[in-house]
Amino acid sequence: MKLIDNSSEFLVKAQLTSLKYELAGRINQCIYFYDKGLVSADRAKDKDHLSYYLLNYGVFLQNYNHIKKAITIYERSLPICRKLQVDFGLSRLAWMLNNFGNIQSDLNEFSRAEEYLKEALDIFENLANKNPEKYFYGVNIIACLLYTSPS
Repeated sequence: MKLIDNSSEFLVKAQLTSLKYELAGRINQCIYFYDKGLVSADRAKDKDHLSYYLLNYGVFLQNYNHIKKAITIYERSLPICRKLQVDFGLSRLAWMLNNFGNIQSDLNEFSRAEEYLKEALDIFENLANKNPEKYFYGVNIIACLLYTSPS
C-alpha cells in the first residue's frame, strides 16, 4: 500500500505542477514526477492502480505533445487494461484505445486509428448497455470521432 501511496503522491505533484504556468520547465518537472511515481506504481504490483496511473500519464504526454513517449505509455498500458475485466478496467481500456486512436489519426495512420476507435466504441457500447447514464458519453465521443475521421 505504501508504494501505491507514493505513486499517488507523485501523480498529484505532477498534476499540480502542470498548473503552475509561471514555473520555468514545468513540463519537464511534471515528467520527472510522473516517472518517479511510475517506478512505485510498477513495484506495487497492483494492475488496477498501474493502469490508472498509465492512463493519466499518457493523457498528460499527449496533451503536451510528447507523442512518442505517450505512444510508449499507451502501448505498455493496453495489455494491462485488457486483463482488467471489470467495468472500470474496460472503461479505462476504451479511453486508452480512444486516445491511442487519436494519436494514430494525427500521425495519418488512419487504418490503425479506425481499428483502435472501433474497439473503443464496441467496449463503450457494451458498457452503455449495462449503465447508459455512465457510459453513453464515451459512445458519443468515439462515434463522432470515428465517423468524422478521414479513412
